[in-house]
Amino acid sequence: MTYLLAIIATAAYQRAFGDVTGAGMLLLFGPRWWLLLPWTVLGVVSAVSSWRLVVIALVGVLITLVGVTEFELPLRWPVSPDRHALRVVTYNTDRSPELAWRIRGDLAEWGADVVLLQDCKTVVADSLTAIAATTTGLTVHSTPEFCFVSRLPVESVELMPSLVRPGTRGVGRFGNVARYRVRTAQGVLPVYSLHLESPRDALWAARGLNFAQLRQSILVRGADSHLAAEWVSRGDSALVVGGDFNLSTGSAILRRDWGDLSDAFAVAGFGFGNTMFAGRFAVRIDHVLVSRALVVERVALLRDYPSEHQPVVVDLGWRGR
Repeated sequence: MTYLLAIIATAAYQRAFGDVTGAGMLLLFGPRWWLLLPWTVLGVVSAVSSWRLVVIALVGVLITLVGVTEFELPLRWPVSPDRHALRVVTYNTDRSPELAWRIRGDLAEWGADVVLLQDCKTVVADSLTAIAATTTGLTVHSTPEFCFVSRLPVESVELMPSLVRPGTRGVGRFGNVARYRVRTAQGVLPVYSLHLESPRDALWAARGLNFAQLRQSILVRGADSHLAAEWVSRGDSALVVGGDFNLSTGSAILRRDWGDLSDAFAVAGFGFGNTMFAGRFAVRIDHVLVSRALVVERVALLRDYPSEHQPVVVDLGWRGR
């Protein structure tokens, strides 16, 4: 019972203060699944003691899974979309040059209508441009931050204006967001690609028991997310936002700024859904969010790509009108 109360308190603290306090930030980006391990021992003890303790252990496991580790269970009734489906891939390539030599095969494997690449190295952009030159109906747009590939007609491309701000090291910029308007059978659809401020430096400093950077990271990432969310036009009835948010599931910042949109993995995914792997460190920070005009049909997390991040594939449909 004591551990159950501790788990309930942890879930409540995470809900209220995840990415708002230093402790909450460490909880979100830490190995939360470790909190499941004591239940394996307590479950065995409960099984030989009392059925009431077994019930308590099962409740504790469920709260730990759903309330702390953000293990996703797609429990909603499926919504039937019409025949106009859209496949979106988002992938932070981590500036990997290796992707340049394999991207043609990856595009064929993904079969995506729209591909959003963040941290896209110039050699990858050049490979995409060469592929587009020999592929009918394929459009590529590149910036120093983003690569965008579309099999749908592209109506316009717009970058969020950058705002200079003090960063964790010298000077950084807000504004790593791009808006691509693509034409679908249902009309023009705004698709956003973003890459928000990373918590990496603050987290590595905390590993060395230097917690001073955590607060600054929270403030900078909160402001970065807020400005990006304000720039995303909520006046569009249908929209897609994908990319590296650097905000883990359970983040209060993520709920505050993006809570009006549906998280594709939360809707149709199963499991922890980790998208970023660095050694033993794994977290879900790459998201695809959609407005209510769209329904998530399927989510797949790919593996074995040349980056700490891994691609997220989402199949979308239009809600019946």
